[in-house]
Amino acid sequence: MEKAMVREYLIGKYNQLDFTKGHYIVGTHERGVVYVHILDNFHFVEMSYVDKASKGAGYCLKYRQTKKTVEALRARATYSFPLCTEEHLVEVAKTYSKKQTNRGKAFEKLVTEYFGGVWEDDHIPFWEDGDITIDGQAYQIKYDNCNFCNEKQMALREMA
Repeated sequence: MEKAMVREYLIGKYNQLDFTKGHYIVGTHERGVVYVHILDNFHFVEMSYVDKASKGAGYCLKYRQTKKTVEALRARATYSFPLCTEEHLVEVAKTYSKKQTNRGKAFEKLVTEYFGGVWEDDHIPFWEDGDITIDGQAYQIKYDNCNFCNEKQMALREMA
């Protein structure tokens, strides 16, 4: 199947889920600072592109920060603020991986703690719950180079 068709299919399936209805907390990094952008009623998945997923998972929808996406996030954010330095984010990420590859997990931890929550490294599927709930609203937390979903996950979800 052509990548454009795969993208359309995955976005359609993703948008049907309860916990992906436009409520996101997205992290960006600029000039050594990590920023938080809280987005409500925003179709963040539309900023995705299709890439090959890990072995056996087919294709996935991914997001990678660009100058254009940062400008769009900043313009649509309900609220934005600096969270920490990139250096601090890397130090937190090192607790999960020596290669510092899981900056998304580190960002999720720092955001949860910022809002007074206790972060757990859970493995709850994104279609069952948000990453954080603030004032009764569930949010997905995303950072640069994140995945939204892949073909295997969507097939498993449909079988559940």
